[in-house]
Amino acid sequence: RLKQKGHMLVYEPSAVVDHQHRTSLRSLWKQFEKYGGGDYRLLEEFQDARFTPSEMRGHFLESMVRLPFKSLTFPVSSDPRLYLATPLLNIFKSVAWARGYCRELKSS
Repeated sequence: RLKQKGHMLVYEPSAVVDHQHRTSLRSLWKQFEKYGGGDYRLLEEFQDARFTPSEMRGHFLESMVRLPFKSLTFPVSSDPRLYLATPLLNIFKSVAWARGYCRELKSS
């Protein structure tokens, strides 16, 4: 939106970013949907880098298979509930991202 209004984006290594943690699964889902939609819009700007539908399916399926099991090799805690929650959160994240990406793809 800033670029559309004529502003220039630059890299600033000393910038400070305010981050908001999501407090519910619903708000986390919406955030990951926004990430997927944002990825589509970013790739739309760079046409040669945009995923085709088959590439998107491949990326989505790969993340659904690879990411959850990759996290099993690096437990974040000795608590088994957290050990099992990590792959489930990765699946949740991938589905929400794909939904946001596909919504933007349909609306364009």
